Amino acid sequence: MSILVVGMICYDVVNTCERLPYEDEEMRCVGQREQQGGNAANSSYVLGLLNASCEFYGAIGKGPRTEFVLKRLDRVGVAHHHCVCYANKTIPNSNIMLSLATGSRTTVHYRDKGFPELTFNDFKQLDLSPYKWIHFETRGDESDLLKMVQRIIEYNLSQDRKITISLEFEKYRETVLEFMPLADVLLVGKLFASHLGYKTADEAVTQLRNRAKENALIFCAWGELGASASGPDGEVLHVDAYTPGPVIDTLGAGDTFNAAVIHSLSRGDTWKDAIKFACHVAGTKCCSPGYDQVKSFASH
Repeated sequence: MSILVVGMICYDVVNTCERLPYEDEEMRCVGQREQQGGNAANSSYVLGLLNASCEFYGAIGKGPRTEFVLKRLDRVGVAHHHCVCYANKTIPNSNIMLSLATGSRTTVHYRDKGFPELTFNDFKQLDLSPYKWIHFETRGDESDLLKMVQRIIEYNLSQDRKITISLEFEKYRETVLEFMPLADVLLVGKLFASHLGYKTADEAVTQLRNRAKENALIFCAWGELGASASGPDGEVLHVDAYTPGPVIDTLGAGDTFNAAVIHSLSRGDTWKDAIKFACHVAGTKCCSPGYDQVKSFASH
């Protein structure tokens, strides 16, 4: 059975610079690469590197950029045959600058205002039986997203083998708070938690327990300060960040952390093992450009 990851895919151009340029300054980058972007697509790519059975599901366009990012998914064995294609649209794109001096990244994103999000009408066409886990970005039309999640909950009522539902909370919108009680696994970003007033990952997973459903697992990554998780009984575990070398590429670190948590839990690991594994995978990713170094964890 497979993991289905629902969300956005885009085309990224990543420029590696000694430092970020000043305004009006012209400078050369020291490296450039193209890759897939978008939280769901990045997490799918990492799941593929970890040898998980995974499918990406989202809206796509036509053209060479779409062909390029889909070939990236093909390369690591991620399926995408159910994606909804809009032949007259071009997928979103991002231009990103990575600073070798600080390890930071700065992103300029472009999305055609007419580019559609995935809809519930699309999602209801899916046969849910091949999936053991479905992960969503909390993005797009909340009413459609709510219907998608509710469809899985209703499906689970008649099944002995339940589909696990995980939700990513990255960019804060008050309207997505209503989704927290619906997820089996909550993956909360630092930006989202900070907007709610939480100062640490420990505080975030402790306080969000009041919003989550009973027995849910809550994970919150906090960059260079590591990550925390709350188990089904409310126990909290903090794990320090793992940095096996200099940090040179943090782009997609959160997507990598989320994918590693999902992979670990979906293969039967405990929540404590999952957060330790995710910190190691995400930390290793940050010390090399791109994602491919994550492959070294595939047999773990």
